This record gives sequence, structure tokens and C-alpha cells, in this order.
Amino acid sequence: MRYRIFLRDFERSAAIGIHPHEQGITQPVRFDVRLEVLAPQAAETDQIDNTVSYEGIVAIIDEELASGHVGLVEKLAETIAQRCLADKRVQEVWVRIEKPTAIPSGIAGVEITRVQT
Repeated sequence: MRYRIFLRDFERSAAIGIHPHEQGITQPVRFDVRLEVLAPQAAETDQIDNTVSYEGIVAIIDEELASGHVGLVEKLAETIAQRCLADKRVQEVWVRIEKPTAIPSGIAGVEITRVQT
């Protein structure tokens, strides 16, 4: 059985950006992550060990943000995706990262999709 595990509108403050005005500060960043997970025993056993937890996605994001300043959202999205795919039960990952204050009247960001190889 496949399940879609997701994290939506998850917001953190991050040291991110390449522009001079983005150096030495943090800014709000919003994450949406969706995993296609092959977890046939999840519903049968009702045990967290038999699926991929959204708490694990939160931990990956928090660890990456704690590791220091990131220049591009593309780099952060790729790192999050690859770390999710390290769990072989994850068949596909979709990551969206938004920087709500990056431009005056809108939201800028990136979306990527990666699949298990």
C-alpha cells in the first residue's frame, strides 16, 4: 500500500538568501513537503515504525536550518528531498519552499519533485 504523507504550511525562521540584505538575518520560510510512501504494514499494525512520520520531515527541516546560512532555496529543497529519499520506503518526494517576504507584493520560492532510484 502507498500512502501520501504531507507537511503543509510549516513555517520556520531561516538564515537564507544570496542578497546582501539577507545576510546576517533570518526571515520567514514556509515549507510544503509531500512523500509517496510504500508502507504496506502501516494500517495493519498501527505502529509508527511501519510508516514514515511527518515528524521526521520536521526534524530534517530543523536540522538543515540549524546547520547554518543557505544561499539558495533550490539547495535547501534538494537537500530536504535527498534526505527524505534516504528512507527507501519513500518512492517520491515533492518539496515547495516559499519566502513570503522576498519580494514586495507576492511570494517567491521553488518546487521540486524527486523519485527513488
